[in-house]
Amino acid sequence: MSFEWEVRIYNIEWDSPDLSNYDWYCDSCNAFLNNQDGFDFDCGTWECTECGYENDIDDYNIREDLPSDEDVTVYCDHDSAIDEAVAELERRYHRGIYSFGAEILNDDEDNEDDIPEGCVACGGPYPSCKISCPLFDD
Repeated sequence: MSFEWEVRIYNIEWDSPDLSNYDWYCDSCNAFLNNQDGFDFDCGTWECTECGYENDIDDYNIREDLPSDEDVTVYCDHDSAIDEAVAELERRYHRGIYSFGAEILNDDEDNEDDIPEGCVACGGPYPSCKISCPLFDD
């Protein structure tokens, strides 16, 4: 049975971005660099073919507000809560996570033994709804 878990992911170190996923513009004349003849995302620097300005092409020039820690709510089994929280952050920010710390914030021992007040599917009293609930999936 899945429950709601609050997970704090902290000290996040994000993977380097894929530079080809970004639009690059000249810092001097604002020309679009991606379509300039011979432009390579992994070049490190690129001389603009329109004005001659040498532009840095690296992840230091990508301005993103990526959190160093964040609380995530996931619905899953206790054993997979941290993995699910990390996966949710990677989906949310479209970036892999290189390293992190984690803790389950609502990790009390009684959480998995709590009996729900009513069936999530039909609203009937649990567990007697099992027999009559058309939406019950054992």
